[in-house]
Amino acid sequence: MTEAREVLRNHFIARNGWAHANVSFLAGDCSHRHYYRLKSPSGETSVLMDAYGPDEKIEEFVRITLLLNQLGCSSPKILGYDSTERFILLEDLGDATFTYCLKEGLDPFPLYETAIDTLIHIHQNFDISKAMDLPTYSVEEMLNKSSLFLEWYYPAIQGKEVSTDIKKEWNTAWRQSFEILEAAPKTIILRDFHVDNLLWLKEREGYQRCGLLDFQDAALGAQAYDLVSLFEDARQDVSSDLTKKLLERYLSHFPYLDPEAFMAQYYTLGAQRITRIIGVFSRMLLQNSRDHYMKFLPRAWKWLENDLKHDNLAGIRCWFDTYVPTEKRSVIT
Repeated sequence: MTEAREVLRNHFIARNGWAHANVSFLAGDCSHRHYYRLKSPSGETSVLMDAYGPDEKIEEFVRITLLLNQLGCSSPKILGYDSTERFILLEDLGDATFTYCLKEGLDPFPLYETAIDTLIHIHQNFDISKAMDLPTYSVEEMLNKSSLFLEWYYPAIQGKEVSTDIKKEWNTAWRQSFEILEAAPKTIILRDFHVDNLLWLKEREGYQRCGLLDFQDAALGAQAYDLVSLFEDARQDVSSDLTKKLLERYLSHFPYLDPEAFMAQYYTLGAQRITRIIGVFSRMLLQNSRDHYMKFLPRAWKWLENDLKHDNLAGIRCWFDTYVPTEKRSVIT
């Protein structure tokens, strides 16, 4: 972090009444954001997001935070922000991410159940007619993002770029699979709804025990998307029994949904999402020399192979079996 950026950060902190606070680094992530905890002399705390990357979505984050606050969700309250310099001061919801809680041995069921109850609450109460200016996670965008696999993983594992004909087959197969999403009910999707971005707020009640982080990419999309994000997590094993039980819990709150059609949409979204993630992890290695993500590839392939068993993905399954067979589904070295 540059000295000039540090000066701007300190000015923002002072302007928002925390001039005498102790500032400690909390975390960075794979985007261009850093987080700091501020602690006042009296012991009060807050969190500073420094979105130092010029493309970081400050205004989108603020907007989605306010929307989630209005829905009664436990997203951090905004204490101050500067959209020009890209700083946000946030309510401190603590450090108890679901990831941390699982590592500490907490029973996963209450955590995932509360996450599902949060999605139930959002999907029952979100009024799509009042948020039509949100971006739409369209078929074209999904196709574009899944193509990161062709751009990064395929050349690395095959030793050559993907041909025009093979890419054409890829696009055709995905478009056919995506047809089922046209009829999918739409809602707000947070896009990164997984255990790294969820906080266990045990002192709260009901769905509000689930704190929400990292949702600036929220969009309008198919209702099953965030469920897939939660259960098909590249970083975390989730048992099939837990998944089945909580998907049934979710569907019981939406009796108008056709369970068979919904699950077809679920697996289609799962395949698209995890294919994109394999591409992203490959790019992190090849472009940024971050090999940390390679340890997640075996699990990502496990999720994808399970999704591809669904009939709606027969064309995609055939493409993978032909051009990236089992022996090619490996960690990039």
